[in-house]
Amino acid sequence: MKVHDEETGDGARRPMIQLRLQPSWREELLVAKVLRCRDLGMNCPKEIRAQTEEELLKLAAEHAEKDHGVPASMIPPSIMAMVKASIKDE
Repeated sequence: MKVHDEETGDGARRPMIQLRLQPSWREELLVAKVLRCRDLGMNCPKEIRAQTEEELLKLAAEHAEKDHGVPASMIPPSIMAMVKASIKDE
């Protein structure tokens, strides 16, 4: 934490506090999306988190292939729509 004075524009000064978060805290604060496999009817405890839907879908495709044996190219549009509908904001 750093404390300093800042000019207000009218010549007055006010104390300001600047907090520096650790990198891991910043990452946690920025995470905005989550997808849970169980929300798609799977018997799988995996929870995928990412800052954007695009990144989340990339991670979900990797998980589907690695852990469920389903290549991303084989996921039909109807299932992809279900996946997108299951993404929650955190």
